Amino acid sequence: PKQDHLQLVLSSKLRQSVFQPTRSTTNPSVRQPSMCRKLFENISEMLRKPILHLFTKPQCHLCDVVRAVMESSAVKYDLVLVNILLPHRQEWYEKYKHDIPVLYLNGHFFAKHRITKAAFERAIKDVTVGRNIIPDQSDTNPHLPRGKLPQTSDPL
Repeated sequence: PKQDHLQLVLSSKLRQSVFQPTRSTTNPSVRQPSMCRKLFENISEMLRKPILHLFTKPQCHLCDVVRAVMESSAVKYDLVLVNILLPHRQEWYEKYKHDIPVLYLNGHFFAKHRITKAAFERAIKDVTVGRNIIPDQSDTNPHLPRGKLPQTSDPL
């Protein structure tokens, strides 16, 4: 029991010192987050970064426009390009051959054909804080089978 109490006190002190703000060396009245707190916040941010799948093909003008809208935004996300013309993407080709560009956000249909910067940023921010997104359009082919979403981008 005495050893358990000592471990509890030590872990409590360690937790306080690790996450305790420190005083600035240049201005002692300013408190700065500890290094561990900064690391924890950075890891948390990385874990929350949304994953956006863009279904596209080479020489797709609408796809280029959608990518330009996304790149003009300051929100953070991971982009995976899915080239529907590749042989191993046949199920995606059958599903979206007439609808590209198509966007999936965190595994869910989000938009097709075009997006606005405001709608894109709102959806990314909503997903980042854990809210569900409501797509601007509906998936025109919900009855067609859906392939597994790839983890890495395809070459275009």
